[in-house]
Amino acid sequence: MGSPRCYEDEARKISGEISELLIDLQIILNTSSEPEDQPVKPEVVISRGTVDHIKSIESLIRQLCETNNGLAPVLDIVKGAAEAGIDEDRALKILERMKKGTVIMEPRPGQYRLV
Repeated sequence: MGSPRCYEDEARKISGEISELLIDLQIILNTSSEPEDQPVKPEVVISRGTVDHIKSIESLIRQLCETNNGLAPVLDIVKGAAEAGIDEDRALKILERMKKGTVIMEPRPGQYRLV
């Protein structure tokens, strides 16, 4: 058996490797403008801007569903998001995140509604 110090060193090494993998897999979602030389903590971080974008898109979906027979077309969502200052790629990523988080569903291709 190894010494407690040996196990501690191995645990630190594994912890560092896991942190690097999390960063590589973009599980750490930090879109703030921190300098790149700052160490990143291995935790899920959602920036205030992302939260605001999610709320804006959720509100937009709610409005579109009221006027489109309960469904919000993705093209209308992206257009409304652009008017709110959210670019198309960002809006589509947020829609995917919302779908994975069961905030919205896609009952028909390209048509969303809130769950």
